[in-house]
Amino acid sequence: MSDISPSEEPIPPTTHVLDTSEELVLDTNLPDAEPELTYEEIPDIEEGEEEVQPVVPPEGPPLSVLNDLLFAFRQLARDFETKLKYDASKKELIDKLYKENLEFKEGIVRKFQHVMILAVIEKIDEAEKDIAVFANRESSEENYRKLLDSYRDIAANFQDMLSIRFDVESYRCEPLTAFEPKIQRSLRTCPTVEGDKNKLVKQTLRPGYKTADGFILRPELVEVYVFDEK
Repeated sequence: MSDISPSEEPIPPTTHVLDTSEELVLDTNLPDAEPELTYEEIPDIEEGEEEVQPVVPPEGPPLSVLNDLLFAFRQLARDFETKLKYDASKKELIDKLYKENLEFKEGIVRKFQHVMILAVIEKIDEAEKDIAVFANRESSEENYRKLLDSYRDIAANFQDMLSIRFDVESYRCEPLTAFEPKIQRSLRTCPTVEGDKNKLVKQTLRPGYKTADGFILRPELVEVYVFDEK
């Protein structure tokens, strides 16, 4: 059914008559049927600026090479740790040997000192016996000679003790022999006008002492001629 009531009349459609007297104006600003494509202009590189190069990721080494390097580093770390332990052990061993060697030397020196001291004590006892004997005797030429012989015996006993117990010998040079600074020491000089006696030994003042292997414990003390024209 129609919604228009019978009392109302329908409105006729409006028709527009084109006036030909008016000029037809075309709007050229209307958009075209297809949209135009726009392009963004790339700015030119100014002078002094470097062109940015694309970053290309480097190719990494193969996995096998990395494993070899890792194994080499671990082996190096183990070797270094082993070397540290070896050095510590070697240092401990050297310190121990040094300590034992020092104690050994000190023991030898102490033993030598004890033997030497006991030998000296023995000679002191012999000297005190002689003193006690000659203290009660009257002063006479005979007793004086006996006292000298007693002192000579004491000196000879000491020489034997050094030779037998400690392997030490005494030595003396002959008069008018050349002075030798390595085994002798000039304790006194004697001027002489004879040129052929210059630096010759006049006499021995004290004997020298040396060990069996030639080590000089005390050089011989001598008096030496010195040439003097005056």
